[in-house]
Amino acid sequence: MEAKEPVLDEDLGLGTFRALIIGNNQYRDQDQRWQPLKTAVAGALAMKSLLESRYAFSDITLVENGTRRDILFALSELTRKVQANDNVLLYYAGHGYLEEDTGRGYWVPVDARGADATTFIRNSTVRDEMNLIASKAKHTLLIADSCFSGSLLRAGVRGVPPDKSVERYYQKVAAKKSVQIIAAGGVEFVDDNYKDSGQSPFTYFLLNELHHNDQPVITVSELSTNVEKAVANNTEQVPESGVLQGAGDELGEFIFLNVDVKVTGVPKENVKVQVNIITDDDNSQAAEVSAKPVPATVPAAPAGKRPVIMPVPML
Repeated sequence: MEAKEPVLDEDLGLGTFRALIIGNNQYRDQDQRWQPLKTAVAGALAMKSLLESRYAFSDITLVENGTRRDILFALSELTRKVQANDNVLLYYAGHGYLEEDTGRGYWVPVDARGADATTFIRNSTVRDEMNLIASKAKHTLLIADSCFSGSLLRAGVRGVPPDKSVERYYQKVAAKKSVQIIAAGGVEFVDDNYKDSGQSPFTYFLLNELHHNDQPVITVSELSTNVEKAVANNTEQVPESGVLQGAGDELGEFIFLNVDVKVTGVPKENVKVQVNIITDDDNSQAAEVSAKPVPATVPAAPAGKRPVIMPVPML
């Protein structure tokens, strides 16, 4: 049997994959301005599961129905532990708010009180934390599934280059710093439950793209392009993507490494995947794990180690 050719044949120099995932459903505003949501927590839980099982994330913090203090503390803790070359993803699903007169955007925690903006979390606070994370990490990505989430964006999306040397392109963007954002919508309201799927339309199509991705590597630009088209084609909502201005973005890309490799032409029970774990001192060890569809058995990369995923089908 001929092995499926891997996209990458050398280490991309990527550090630990970390994520902070926030999902808010149970709003308890006595003024009833902020009604409970149906899908934010489900989206957060599904994202956590997928990142752990398929995309080499070894450090994930979940904040479910977070108060203002819960969210700010989790952001502070994430910023504190980020190290050089890390890849950091921040996902927020919940209510968002935009002041029309000032243009200020906010995340709305579950303990928000009516129109009292002092009980919200300003976009400027989120930007400050992203700036601090980006000052240490190699790649930083914010995914915001909330109303008015596009108010976080300051610059346009970069495009995927022509198909010259895919491998060379991945190596190039992996080496450069990136501070990227994917937002569920611009300055508009977004839907909560897409066709009774239990997910918002944005998270539904985001998870769908990540779940059905059969490539070893996918960049944020590739991912966001597909998600934006799918959402816009099926709803009145138009997601946006771009970079955080002034945070040191160098036209790099956040890269998702797919550890769930699809191989055809041979029974799944006869296929194994070799996973090389390269340590900081360049000592490597090889481990064999069962191939798809048992992602839960794929070992998470320990802190300080860089996963290099090479599909090697073997009879």
